[in-house]
Amino acid sequence: SSGQCVGVGSNFNDDVTSFGPDKGLTCTVYSDAGCSGRATGGIVYPGISNLADYNNNDAMSSFKCT
Repeated sequence: SSGQCVGVGSNFNDDVTSFGPDKGLTCTVYSDAGCSGRATGGIVYPGISNLADYNNNDAMSSFKCT
């Protein structure tokens, strides 16, 4: 639900290159579980096609959207 920290799961942990939330949401992705570590925030639809541009490529472990 909105505002809750979500782990990406073992299949995607440290293996995400792009991220796009649904319209109306603003998200922050985090390099560590529990929405901690290096953060890339303010992500809105249609998202970011290359997280490497934000120094977070293949590093995402969790995210939170509101």
